[in-house]
Amino acid sequence: MKNQISQMQNSIDKALLGAYALEALVLGANGFDHLYEYADKALYFSKVKGRDCYTFYSDISKSDI
Repeated sequence: MKNQISQMQNSIDKALLGAYALEALVLGANGFDHLYEYADKALYFSKVKGRDCYTFYSDISKSDI
């Protein structure tokens, strides 16, 4: 995904900076509130890691939550 973002940057000749969080699908999520909570936690971890990154909630260790 990071490679695709870099290619998009080159094609539009603009910098894409920031931390992004995303979670495509969370098994066991009980509706929007849980998905929002998971996305929020993933966003927090992306911000901690710094710029130009993404975090999947499923990749976050249970001890980190």
